[in-house]
Amino acid sequence: SPSLALDAQGIPHVAYLDYPAKDLKYARWNATVKKYDTETVDSSGDCGEFASLAIDAQGAPHIAYFQRGGKADHPDGLRYATRSAKGWRTQTLAAGPGLGFTPKLIIEATGRRLVGFLDKTASAYKIAVAAPGGEFKIQSFKVENLWAQDEPGQADMVVAQDGQPRTLFWLAKPHALCFMKFELAP
Repeated sequence: SPSLALDAQGIPHVAYLDYPAKDLKYARWNATVKKYDTETVDSSGDCGEFASLAIDAQGAPHIAYFQRGGKADHPDGLRYATRSAKGWRTQTLAAGPGLGFTPKLIIEATGRRLVGFLDKTASAYKIAVAAPGGEFKIQSFKVENLWAQDEPGQADMVVAQDGQPRTLFWLAKPHALCFMKFELAP
């Protein structure tokens, strides 16, 4: 599904999976020509699912997304991309079977970046946190019943005024919503 974000000027930006090509795409509205300028962010193979887009205070787009793998030499993974004047920089934040489903990216006013995502194998919700200009560090939180056979749970995340994430889960079994507060380590 596509992810929409507005920059400080109210200009829409979109990140999405180009399904036929299986590439992550990014588009920014160009008011001059009245159309979206589109570019490929990652074409490394079967990537861009569950894209989550955020625009930082400098107007740079950041995207967290799932890359489907399923093979020993190409596992599932959580990927992260950001664009600067030099172009797109992509990286893998976590790789392994069942890692990276339904990422949610948040960039706070301080510049701190958080990416929440599901880990099927560990039945856990993980949050990758990076200070401005810093590297991501992943913290894990066990959540029962996130998966029922091959049916994934789903999650969404916000950051409260206290700086701690709050997450809403759709549990696969017993088909219910669950709201949780996580305490991040400093």
